[in-house]
Amino acid sequence: MTKTQLRGATWIATFLLLTSGSTALAQDDSNASADDGVPMDEIIVSGYRDSLVQALRTKRESEQVMEALSAEDIGKLPDNNISEALQRLTGINVGFTPGGEGGTAFIRGIQTAPGASPVRVELNGNSTGSGGRDAAISSLPASLVSGIKVFKSPAADHVEGGLAGTIRLITRNPTRLKGFTASATVRETYYDYGKDYAPFASAFVGNSWETDSGKRLGFLLSGSYTDYSLRHERIGSGFNVGVRWRAHHNHGLDIDGDGDAGESVGSAAAPVADDAIMFPGNLYNDSETRDIERGFLSAAFGFEPSAELNFKIEATYRFDTNERDRDELRLLSTHNRRINAADFEFTQHDGVTMYDADSDSFVAVPSFVRGTLNNIATRSASRWDSTDGESLNLAGTIEWTRGPWDVDFSLAFLDGETNFLSNNAQFESATATGGGFTPDVYFDFAPGGGLPSVQFADFDPTDPDAWRLRQIGRDARDDESDLSVANIDVEYDLGSDFFRSIKFGYRFADQTLERERRNKNVTAGLPGRNDPITSFENLYGLAYGSGERHLRELGGDIPRNWITPTIPVGVPTDWIADFGSGANVNSQQFADPPLNLGGSYEINEEVHAGYIMTRFGRRGDFVTGNAGVRVVSTKTTSDGFQTQPSGELAAFTVENTYTEVLPSINLSLNFTPELKLRAAAFQTMVRPGLGQLRSNQALSFNGDGELSGGTTGNPNLEAQTADGADVSLEWYFTNGALLSAGVFYREINGQIKNELTPYIDPETGEVVLEPIDPGDPTAPRDPIEVSSPINLDGVHKMSGFEAAYQHHFDFLPGWWSGFGTTMNYTYVDSKIDDDPDTPYTDFFTNITPHNFNVALYYDGERFQSRLAVSWRGETVKGFFPLRAPEYQKIYSNALNRWDFSMAYDMTEQLQVNFLWKNINDFRRQLWLGVPEQFGLNTDDESQISLGLRYNF
Repeated sequence: MTKTQLRGATWIATFLLLTSGSTALAQDDSNASADDGVPMDEIIVSGYRDSLVQALRTKRESEQVMEALSAEDIGKLPDNNISEALQRLTGINVGFTPGGEGGTAFIRGIQTAPGASPVRVELNGNSTGSGGRDAAISSLPASLVSGIKVFKSPAADHVEGGLAGTIRLITRNPTRLKGFTASATVRETYYDYGKDYAPFASAFVGNSWETDSGKRLGFLLSGSYTDYSLRHERIGSGFNVGVRWRAHHNHGLDIDGDGDAGESVGSAAAPVADDAIMFPGNLYNDSETRDIERGFLSAAFGFEPSAELNFKIEATYRFDTNERDRDELRLLSTHNRRINAADFEFTQHDGVTMYDADSDSFVAVPSFVRGTLNNIATRSASRWDSTDGESLNLAGTIEWTRGPWDVDFSLAFLDGETNFLSNNAQFESATATGGGFTPDVYFDFAPGGGLPSVQFADFDPTDPDAWRLRQIGRDARDDESDLSVANIDVEYDLGSDFFRSIKFGYRFADQTLERERRNKNVTAGLPGRNDPITSFENLYGLAYGSGERHLRELGGDIPRNWITPTIPVGVPTDWIADFGSGANVNSQQFADPPLNLGGSYEINEEVHAGYIMTRFGRRGDFVTGNAGVRVVSTKTTSDGFQTQPSGELAAFTVENTYTEVLPSINLSLNFTPELKLRAAAFQTMVRPGLGQLRSNQALSFNGDGELSGGTTGNPNLEAQTADGADVSLEWYFTNGALLSAGVFYREINGQIKNELTPYIDPETGEVVLEPIDPGDPTAPRDPIEVSSPINLDGVHKMSGFEAAYQHHFDFLPGWWSGFGTTMNYTYVDSKIDDDPDTPYTDFFTNITPHNFNVALYYDGERFQSRLAVSWRGETVKGFFPLRAPEYQKIYSNALNRWDFSMAYDMTEQLQVNFLWKNINDFRRQLWLGVPEQFGLNTDDESQISLGLRYNF
């Protein structure tokens, strides 16, 4: 057990001992805020239906366009983490991680993601990530919060950073508890693929009381723990699309019937589409298991010495360990392959084209269907890695109200650490004497996009003598991050009939991310490089002859069994014993890899933000809302190392400062108490990911030691900004019911994307050109280019429509009155203007045009159940470059996922509940251009849970 695990387990064990015998989630309804305009602690929640009423009341009284979930709503859904709970809201969808766990959240098609995430996630107004800006909502349990609010339109007093929106997680306020409150939940989950059982436990205890002198005190303790394994199996993994299809000529066939067989003609920049065929470039199939352990502990103390003054202190500790074991079989096609004409077939699909330089046009190109491809480099790769992360959040707030004045002051500190360790090894196909060997492989890509068949003609992947050692490696990264925030908000009640109040505030944030990387990968010069793998007794793995682990469920005629490397866990002592000392590897380098200065850096960011805002209208008025402006100044300092043209590393520091002015207005026209029209116009922003701001330059050199390219960060990146507008009509036609429709529009400027840019010599400030051609010294020389994130010039436009319906059928007779439904639909259209570097301009990538969620629930006196369906349409995930200027679209199939939950109250205190996630065993697929050009197939496992919850 690691230090992180031991510390977290000790805390949680202590907490559970203190709270044993305590019980279920009582509603303190402390998710009230100025955003709601309603004191939520006056709402009593007693069941799932009432929780929907509470969430709708929060939405109804809000000044912004937003969605809400209450604690009971979260607890009764078939969701284990916060991202899964979010997918039930209008305009919100969730992407699932390998293994079927809810991961990133999409707001109107734009997703949370590590780095420059356009969706801000905050816990009580503060960031939740422990390494950069990424908010790990997939690792936050749904039991952590008392409510969730998703703001689609910002106000001036909202912290900037939500380009698509802000997800606000709200914890309970200890002084608003109704006396002693406690809960305990235990659950056991069965994972279908891994045939594994996983425990989950959470507990909560709190109390509030009033002293004889009228002071009010309160405390809260809550915690959760889980330990589980996820398993997934894939064909075609390893790239943004698994099977990489390429247009090639050197196949020896006369495709166009002109009497000449295909040959290598043209260049990579301007190929001639003469006898070109789309070939499958690579195919991977793999099996992966992830062992995940997570723990949370939260403690809060509140003190109200008077009705005018309130103090709150809160601490949250989180640890998360993720250990991954992955085995792959890699089939890597070479560009100069030839095929066996006797069994070769191809066909033409609509829309499969490539650029022809002679005619300056796109011409139809046939696609490979089946046949034998020669010279397929075959490798067996295994990787073990472990990511250990922990974070500690401390926050304190002071709320003071006297007369027309309302002052909130808060301090928050976050300290996080993430340690990554990886060991990897590769075998490659070998001859009987141990030399390199590239087998012939028969491929059959089924019509209509079915799984391919793969058969080796002259190679047995289960024979140890058929493999030799190719590479071993070890990689370690240590990230440390800290964030300090000071915030003050002051609101003054103007006492007028229309202008309700004026509000202003200031926020200071200082954030640092420091990365240290150590790695060692050895291929050339590796001792025993050409020896049979049986020479390395600690590295030799047996074939998976039982078929219990590899690709059980995927189907298709592909190899299930092959020899794999045995990867050590932790420090590779077995490798050290095997290899000892050599020219390129020794025991010390694997036990403690050398520091990689090119992969190490430190980023600091200081933010000063101020705002002024007026709130107008009071409850019952025809017009309500707010208007204001927020001004944000950002300063970044990037320290790292850059590779000079000489090949030497030099320390480098870059500072960058920019300021954004963000106006906003939110209006609500309240035609009747049940019918309102909302309108919002605003500008918002999101900063680059901290890792994107690194000043490092990792350059590559050719065999003559001349600069040839590389990758780099960009410390001069600035924020992406968006101009947005929302209009929605909401009809609350009865208690707890809603029918709504709305439209939205965004124009995004400065979107960040990796591009090839000319390399500038940091010593001279000049662009570095290609070497002089000795045969023609006067020939023009192009700039050396490196891949770097940049702010694009194009304007990226999004528009869309969303609708929602929610209704409890209490008009039905008898027990039928317990039924109800929630459903919502979102449509997103997008395009890119004025960006010549973007291959397609008719839509964004990774945005799903059609999204639909529907749930049917029953809420009886003692029995509750819910069937929920999430559907997301076919999506363009990205673009794959064939040969310039030709790209093909990478498509993802429509997502169709069914979840079910039910609960029965055995007594007033004890409830038994059942969850079944991914009932329909949803299968994810990718393809390139057309379904016949198969790209990736992933199966996620079903999960079945049985649990108990005891209320006290």
